[in-house]
Amino acid sequence: MQYFMMNEDYQGESIFGFISSDIRYVFRALLELYSDDDNCEIDFSSLVDGGWCEANDRICEETLNELAESYIRNERIIILTEGSSDISILKRCMRILNPEVVDFYSFMDFNTTNAQGSASSLVSYVKAFIGSGLRNKVIAVFDNDTAAFEARTVLNKIDIPENIKIVSYPDLEFTKSYPTLGPYGIISTDINGLACSIELYLGIDMLKDGNGNLIPVQWKGYNQLLKKYQGEILNKEQILQRYFKLLDNFEKGESIPHDWGGINTILNMIYRAFD
Repeated sequence: MQYFMMNEDYQGESIFGFISSDIRYVFRALLELYSDDDNCEIDFSSLVDGGWCEANDRICEETLNELAESYIRNERIIILTEGSSDISILKRCMRILNPEVVDFYSFMDFNTTNAQGSASSLVSYVKAFIGSGLRNKVIAVFDNDTAAFEARTVLNKIDIPENIKIVSYPDLEFTKSYPTLGPYGIISTDINGLACSIELYLGIDMLKDGNGNLIPVQWKGYNQLLKKYQGEILNKEQILQRYFKLLDNFEKGESIPHDWGGINTILNMIYRAFD
């Protein structure tokens, strides 16, 4: 049986040596150390002795484990992206790579809501969350391309509350010199900030064609506002299909060599968004 004691002197700064703005975060962290079969008991006699509550007060309507789970469900960090593929990939990769943190996040469900996917739509969702006064923490994740940065300019004129973070997929080292297809053929170019959608983060092994060459990015158009071109990787659907099949295999417990570098940069950015 695990035993915890409440202290009437707790001021929301430190408990059991941990600094936290909310005691429930500390309890959640402590409970993660034990299995669901362990019994847990909370001693609040010091609070009774101090006159803060009565001995028969029902401080916990549920068991402490259930209360912690309920709190996490209600306070999950909401992740928004430009499209359903991004959400599906990030959610499944998080379950594979860091299953212990999945319960702390909630992912926008494009399928249930029939929500539209695009950078401008994501801006609209962010504005709606701001207008609603929602207190949950929200992370809006944009692509690392020209269209996303143009859409984000709208948010530069808005006062973003502290519980909402606006981020873009991070720059990648190998995309500083990536094959691009334009009027003059294939030329290696730095495509960070211009053409890095989720596909570019799925691993170099997913980005190679049958001959072992990187699938090029094709330039689609010129953005007058940002004075930059917008690019898009060729064969996007084939890349996604290959990746979803790869995730299927990992979820079945298969061990397959794979480059997780790009996905890990995104997940680490999400985990540290509120640092």
